[in-house]
Amino acid sequence: MAEFVKGLDVSEENGIIDWDELKNTEAQFAYIRVMTGSTIDKQFSANWQNASRVAMWRGLIHTMMPDEDIQKQVSRFVKRAENDHGDLPPAVDTSRGVGLDHIHHWVNSTRDMLGVKPLIYTSAGIWNGMKDTSNVKRYILGRAQLWIANWQTNGKPETPTMPADWTEWHFWQYGQGWNYFHGNVEALGEYAGLRAKVTTVTILCYFLRGRINPVYVPGQSEVIFQRGQVLKATDAELVHEGSSGITWIQVEVPTCPCCKMWVSNHPSYVRIEEKLG
Repeated sequence: MAEFVKGLDVSEENGIIDWDELKNTEAQFAYIRVMTGSTIDKQFSANWQNASRVAMWRGLIHTMMPDEDIQKQVSRFVKRAENDHGDLPPAVDTSRGVGLDHIHHWVNSTRDMLGVKPLIYTSAGIWNGMKDTSNVKRYILGRAQLWIANWQTNGKPETPTMPADWTEWHFWQYGQGWNYFHGNVEALGEYAGLRAKVTTVTILCYFLRGRINPVYVPGQSEVIFQRGQVLKATDAELVHEGSSGITWIQVEVPTCPCCKMWVSNHPSYVRIEEKLG
């Protein structure tokens, strides 16, 4: 079997937990439910403090509810998470029947406010069963990471059953309350330390295809941006590094800065000064 790191996910449904006993198991991390809908989990404070006390890496879970106001749920979660969202990226639990609107809003708000690339906890059955009439799934895939729920009762295969569209997973819930991180302990430490941060880039280019001295990337086009403008992009969007050491990054722009025309879904490539985070 591949080298994975074992961890937990807990909530008030587990009652009062003996964290000292858990620390004697192989568990290295704990995802702790902070709220269901907009209601704080009754055991959250105790679980959060005790997981830290026994030196486990920690992450927040928000279980969204389909019958509660989306904005209210997300706002309460982000407000709580801004104070301390732990070592690992926060996760949204989709198991209570929420739709893509809930997930989309949660992912955008969490990513924008906390500066992290969050996790979506889902199963192949739940994800594949969500109707997507506006191509929202494709957008979400680039802004979140997968925590896959796939319980195993007959041995432990190398990989879980994946939902459609996803190609990799970071966490795998293989049984009730028990999870794997996709990597070894050293990789988990690096992952926790980085917190999957969103990368900030500073644009140096000032060119548009067809203009004088356009910046050239073979097979791609260029778009004008104001000098010094700051955008956000993920490491996954780094697409080209030339022999000169200049890095290029793919971004999405809502309008052409020159003529203000709508160019949604237009893949634009800009030169960056440095990559932070």
